[in-house]
Amino acid sequence: MTPHQPQARRSLPDGIRLPDEITQLTLIAERPGSRVWKVAMAGGDVVAVKYTTGEAGQSRSFAHREAAVLTHVDPDRLFAFSHTAHGTWLAVEWDSSPSLAHRWQHADTHRSAALHAAAQAATTLAALHEAGWRHADLQPGHILVPEHGPARIIDWAIGQGPADDLPAIAYRGGYAHLTAPEIAAQLLDTPASHHVTLTTAAEVYTFGATVFASWAKLWPRDYKANPASLNAPEIYTAITDPASLRPMPEGWPSVATLLTATLDPNPANRPTMSETRDELIALADHQRPSPSSRHPRVW
Repeated sequence: MTPHQPQARRSLPDGIRLPDEITQLTLIAERPGSRVWKVAMAGGDVVAVKYTTGEAGQSRSFAHREAAVLTHVDPDRLFAFSHTAHGTWLAVEWDSSPSLAHRWQHADTHRSAALHAAAQAATTLAALHEAGWRHADLQPGHILVPEHGPARIIDWAIGQGPADDLPAIAYRGGYAHLTAPEIAAQLLDTPASHHVTLTTAAEVYTFGATVFASWAKLWPRDYKANPASLNAPEIYTAITDPASLRPMPEGWPSVATLLTATLDPNPANRPTMSETRDELIALADHQRPSPSSRHPRVW
């Protein structure tokens, strides 16, 4: 979703019925055919309502597909789901936890907190991979990391997994800048109607790229151009060139070594998500201040 300046609206589109009185409604994201609101209700529940236009039950409705995926990967978060005459909507529990990008905003001075957040995220992703699921659109804002407890992954509309009841949709990549090179090559070589299967190794790359971007405040690839000026094929072409990978930020060699492994151009050489999780936990434990430290623990 493209970030949108919050706007108040009097009502949701016709046909969306929530089980409680709405006390606050704010439009938080909008793009052609899709809108998202933050909705507070009289009983205290706060939800994100996502709406995509199209015929009721249309298989290409992203709201329809996200609801179907959530019934498998995070059913407690799915608050409501239905169709209207003009589209499909779902309401999901609002999660105000900071994103992984936020947790890494000051990584160089708060290393323990940053590593712990990355380990929480990798733990959630490893469990999903072990269950046969891939999120397929990882990016810094889609990984929410609370102070304690497991990380939560949001925006599951293009997730891939073992369920056979998901509305069909051709997967054509997630956020372009974080695409694994082998997936970028397939996207360049196949028509828009061709479904690309995302491997767990490709998602390990995307996770490493997400942590890199959150740490370096740059995309992993040096495009030799303004990234905002590039279209998706140009981004994919750059990603398939191993020479475009940026060097790791200096000053944190243990993290640089791990991220280098996750971004290896050969997917067979990358660690699994479980191995990535284990290494991040080990690094976080090593970074943890000792009990005798004068400084309070960050986590």
